[in-house]
Amino acid sequence: MKRILLGLLLCVFYQGYSQLSLAPFASGITNLVDIASCGDQRIFLVQRSGVILIADSNGTMHSTPFLDIQSRVHATGLEPGLLSMTFAPDFKQSGVFYVYYTQINTYHNIITRFRVSADPDVADTSSEQIIIDVSTTTTHLGGDMAFGKDGYLYIGLGDGGGEGDPSNHAQDSTLLLGKFLRLDVSDVAHAGYTVPATNPFLGSAFRDEIWSVGFRNPWRWSFDRLTHDMWIGDVGQGVREEVDFEPSWNRGGKNYGWRCYEGTQTYNTSNCASASDYQQPVFEYPHGGACSVTGGFRYRGSSYSSIFGKYFFSDWCNTSIRTLVKNGSVVTDSSYGSMGISSGPVCFGEDQWGDLLVGTYNGTVYRLVDLSAHHVAWIWDEDSMHVCLQSNTVLQTPAGPGFHYQWYMDGVAVGNDTNILQVNTAANYSVDVQNAFGITESSTTVAVDFVTVPTVSIAGLDTVYCVAHAPVTVLPSPLGGVFKIDGVVQAIPQFDPAALGIGNHFVEYTYTTNYGCTNSTLMNVRVTACLNTGSIDPENKLVFPVPARDRLIIADAGEITCFDLSGRILTLPCIAESDKTTLDTRELSPGIYFCRIKKHGTTYIVKWIKE
Repeated sequence: MKRILLGLLLCVFYQGYSQLSLAPFASGITNLVDIASCGDQRIFLVQRSGVILIADSNGTMHSTPFLDIQSRVHATGLEPGLLSMTFAPDFKQSGVFYVYYTQINTYHNIITRFRVSADPDVADTSSEQIIIDVSTTTTHLGGDMAFGKDGYLYIGLGDGGGEGDPSNHAQDSTLLLGKFLRLDVSDVAHAGYTVPATNPFLGSAFRDEIWSVGFRNPWRWSFDRLTHDMWIGDVGQGVREEVDFEPSWNRGGKNYGWRCYEGTQTYNTSNCASASDYQQPVFEYPHGGACSVTGGFRYRGSSYSSIFGKYFFSDWCNTSIRTLVKNGSVVTDSSYGSMGISSGPVCFGEDQWGDLLVGTYNGTVYRLVDLSAHHVAWIWDEDSMHVCLQSNTVLQTPAGPGFHYQWYMDGVAVGNDTNILQVNTAANYSVDVQNAFGITESSTTVAVDFVTVPTVSIAGLDTVYCVAHAPVTVLPSPLGGVFKIDGVVQAIPQFDPAALGIGNHFVEYTYTTNYGCTNSTLMNVRVTACLNTGSIDPENKLVFPVPARDRLIIADAGEITCFDLSGRILTLPCIAESDKTTLDTRELSPGIYFCRIKKHGTTYIVKWIKE
């Protein structure tokens, strides 16, 4: 078996003790643009013409395409066509997947949903549900998409073409072009999408769908399958190619600078902010033997410890396979050379185990292999891990075919033979991983520490207001969280009864710590008509005791009218004296009530509670 594998290798490039190579996997895939996995042994190969093929784990092609929508796809020219696919997180149960294509005879980018047919190897072309339609041109389309750990669909869109983005699409707050989008597509019964309540630009000048801003052409990008960090290859204009990095704890809202900057180089700073307002690339390189970055993946497979954690990428105009290693703020670039390929990589992909595939423009797909490497036993990059109390916390090591696992807590064997361990105790954890050949590797030890979930509160907000009441400033704590009313994020923590209208309104505040620990509080606030008179006395000085039980006393009373939340006037027995009026409240149900009091030429609305 080893001799057969060695016979297939095009080239072996030695770097340290690594023998990294590219082994041919499949060939003849015309206009190959994307490689995808649904979590089983199948590899899906996307052709720009509008066809998706299936190869098995050995590279043998299925005779029938998985999807053929050539009649719907505009594939004329270099860039338009069927550009990518991704699978719903629950694909194995739902059969739902998504594709990104340029619509035939139009300049529209379509992100759409399909389902598999009764045959799991063939899609149902009649099941299409369009998610979003973005008008653009035939160049700088972006074209990649993926689901985040939050279950939302992220889509990278280019600026729509034109040398130097002459209309400044990437910075235009009214357009989706040159942006990353974040959409909730969980309602699979209907076409379209909803906007997640935590999207960063809600309530701002930018479109609600936007996650981040300022991209020229993010052709290929990916999430780290273990840490969920985002790595983005953004194709440059004529001088620099860049790789952008967004950590998993990021809350979005970043501006990556195009067209103001190409990488870190000034491009067109007309009407731009200062340089410090833009997110700089984690890595960039000049043209000259290069022209168009092909973003890839951070290797998180189980097979090769020598390359574990390295980010692999390349360039369409250069056959070299390159890597980045990020250690804090320090990024190291390495090149493994072309390893024998004759055409520039156009895409990368992962199989079900996280091992990497490389697709070239001439339609050949290769597997990345390392004959010298040990397999992977890994839990975490650092010596300690901070997790949230009351959370469903798991430790995970990369899974491999035929692998076995033994976990340890403070040196004592725990858990089952699986690559995932659920933990609820602060302790030191490690794992032994045995591969299919019976060779065992041991991970480093990770100290798991549980972090207290934050205490969250809302101050300054009452439970009932008249519709005519002035806007109320709300004081959420701790500062820096997300304030929502009726599920809509508010840029300013304010409750405006007149703008919200009569009825019940749900006020929610959510705060997340740097360790990702989240807590929230919810209030139900009612806005009532209050007979359209006066305003609520904020200190309720006129009535006591509050809460009331059998009686309510109104001091120095004048003309009194009492009513409930719906505005219905109450008939209550009362005793009027010179300095007060006593109301008999025994027949009232527990709840919130109001009294309108006219005295000394002023009308007051006072609120009180019956227990």
